[in-house]
Amino acid sequence: MKKILPLVFLISVLIVSGCVKQGGGGGTNDGVIITSFVVDPSPVEGGDHVYLLMDIENRGGDVARNIEAKLIGLPTGERGFSIESITGKPDELYPPEAGITGEVATIEWDLKTPESETDIDYPVEGEIKYSYNHT
Repeated sequence: MKKILPLVFLISVLIVSGCVKQGGGGGTNDGVIITSFVVDPSPVEGGDHVYLLMDIENRGGDVARNIEAKLIGLPTGERGFSIESITGKPDELYPPEAGITGEVATIEWDLKTPESETDIDYPVEGEIKYSYNHT
């Protein structure tokens, strides 16, 4: 089987955070951001397991809650990727305080790649949604 190199390249290059801020913020307007988005192993072959790792950090002014992380652009189903598991999704992330960075988390997707005998491009993006409850 040929390697799915374009997948590795696109996942490594396309780091997109779709941050949604709800409510008021107490400090900066950065909110929760994606600081890293990588694939392991590299390169990937059809029928193998691949892990997508998304590091996120709260750089806003309030505690982030109701955190949702998702992948956009990967085909799923019978001929697509199968999601074996998703781990590391935090319930909440605390903001930075004097001299201390905001809380971080690593979300990991365990995927099984579709069988393929040719190189295939998958434009993948990551998205984070969350809410701020200003008190």
